[in-house]
Amino acid sequence: MPKGFYQRVHNSRPKSTHCKRGHLRTPETVYKRGACKICQAELRATPAARARRTKQDSSPERRASIRRTNLRKLGWTPERVETFIVLQKGCCAICGDPLIRMSSDHEHVEPPFPRGLLCSNCNAGLGQFQDNPAICEAAASYIRFWRSCRTNTEAQNVDEAMSKMRENVV
Repeated sequence: MPKGFYQRVHNSRPKSTHCKRGHLRTPETVYKRGACKICQAELRATPAARARRTKQDSSPERRASIRRTNLRKLGWTPERVETFIVLQKGCCAICGDPLIRMSSDHEHVEPPFPRGLLCSNCNAGLGQFQDNPAICEAAASYIRFWRSCRTNTEAQNVDEAMSKMRENVV
């Protein structure tokens, strides 16, 4: 425990070792200003607090504000979003489906660099492939291989198909 943790700044009288609700005060359970982290978490978890947050977040204005803030953090401006929607003709940059629920694709560097607008499926897929082109290409060749096996009657045996796939990969 840090030296003087239980001491007040200008007073030699020690602080209490427990909060008002009886939780032990340690550096891990107390915020810098002295509030108990456990008590704060319990207050945030009450039904009334959840209802307040849900009510605040459910208004269309609040959701739009949150969306704008999140886009700004990822390097997007409202003008850039509109430009990309026009350039992509309102469709996903990868699959071409209409953008019903738009996801903003960005390069994972500091600061984030916007790349395009995607549907949520394509955005999740890129995230799962860690934005690595080699993994994406390997996945594409994997799918092409198995589609060709399905259409060709020569690969009825799974072991035979797997050995052929390994030969193609290596």
